[in-house]
Amino acid sequence: MRPLTELRSFTREAARILAREKDLASYEIYCATAEHRIARLAYTSDIPSRGLEEFKSLHADGFQLRIAMRRDPHEVGAASEAGDFTSDSVRDAIRRAHDLPLHDGLKIEADLSTLAFQTKDATEGMTAFIEKRKPVFKDG
Repeated sequence: MRPLTELRSFTREAARILAREKDLASYEIYCATAEHRIARLAYTSDIPSRGLEEFKSLHADGFQLRIAMRRDPHEVGAASEAGDFTSDSVRDAIRRAHDLPLHDGLKIEADLSTLAFQTKDATEGMTAFIEKRKPVFKDG
């Protein structure tokens, strides 16, 4: 689990990296860790979305970004990364987002979230939330 200050710092750095990409018309980035979820830290864009979303993966930490291209704002892509909050992982995700259409990225996200909710830790997290207590994760 990462502190909220680290998520905030990472998100700001990732936004600076994305802002330097000359071929992007707009972008969104959001990240999560076991206890802190930052949902839709969105910068004004026309990128299609399904409303409020959070990053979901088999790991407790990660981020997702979505991009729209300057040459055609309808040309959008998405990529996610679990567990790696480095500048290099942001650059790698940008490269993958260029190659992965948004609808394919959303399908991957849905598939991974389905798998994530099949773990004992997912059940523990939901149970702890309902019981208003801290979760005790064991799956790792």
